[in-house]
Amino acid sequence: MKENPLFLLGLLFLASLPLAGCSPPPIGAPRKIQSPADKEAKIDEASIDGINLVSIGDRFRIKPYLQAAALLQNLGKEKACKRLAELAENGGDGKVEILCRMLFSKKPRSSLRPPSLGKPICLGGTNADDWLLLPIEIVDGIPFSIVRGYNQGGEGQPSRVYLEYCIENGDWSTMKIESVNQDALEKAWKKLLAGGKWRRPLRNDEIHFLSSQIE
Repeated sequence: MKENPLFLLGLLFLASLPLAGCSPPPIGAPRKIQSPADKEAKIDEASIDGINLVSIGDRFRIKPYLQAAALLQNLGKEKACKRLAELAENGGDGKVEILCRMLFSKKPRSSLRPPSLGKPICLGGTNADDWLLLPIEIVDGIPFSIVRGYNQGGEGQPSRVYLEYCIENGDWSTMKIESVNQDALEKAWKKLLAGGKWRRPLRNDEIHFLSSQIE
């Protein structure tokens, strides 16, 4: 029996079609599915070195500290402490101390002393005893510097010493640190201004010192 040419062409066409679920892989390198281990490695490769952290003073800004602290928190305590130690060895300049205040909390029925950076110049006529997290105050998860600077009475304690103290005497904080929008920053700023810790009304320059931190 002679086969119909059109019938043979139809069979060849059907044979060329891929079966369902068996389509050939796309041309080029296969797309790699990122595993949890890959994601952790990617976070570990990131570095706080590229974040513009400024210590206590008129140039202090909140957003970089939230970014750095969130990155360190995502690394976990062990890796984060190694990064903090590296930063301390390169001259912490108060940056490590601020991050420690954000990342460590006091243990139950105990306290964490503030870093030994000198005698603090606090805002609003307050002193070191008025602030549990000196040199910062955390409002709704947002850290504000409430110290204009320090009067040095001798050489300050190295940053690595305070880091070691926090590791030994503190707990890794469970408070989630994350970046926030401008509206949240402004609300926290207003809440701090209206707080009851000030011993006298804030001067205009002190209000500006606080408002500049949320820029």
